[in-house]
Amino acid sequence: MDGRCQEKTVAFAKDLFGGEYVDTITEPGINGLLADGAHYGAASEELRMSLKDWVRAKAAISANGHGSKSILITGHLQCAGNPVSRDEHVAHLKEAADLVRSWGLFDDIRTAQFGDDWELALVEA
Repeated sequence: MDGRCQEKTVAFAKDLFGGEYVDTITEPGINGLLADGAHYGAASEELRMSLKDWVRAKAAISANGHGSKSILITGHLQCAGNPVSRDEHVAHLKEAADLVRSWGLFDDIRTAQFGDDWELALVEA
């Protein structure tokens, strides 16, 4: 969602996957939402599950409607939607990748974290 990340994420994904176009699904702190959703604070468990379902529905449109075979899940420090440490972001990326893998929509699931220099680097998931 953060505008500081969008253009770099699209360029990174195009280079990584060799695609001409990139579908984007954005939510505040999406890696944390897909991991455990605890950072949504006062949001009920019902709302968090609904948001996860909404993200899955958009992913299904990308995979089934547009033929996407790959997905890149990213996180960044200074995230207002998931204000956690770098290590927690990496843990959330791994958990998010596990959830997305369970959906069975994509052949290639990658994760990346923005560093302090606002450059993306792949994170093993």
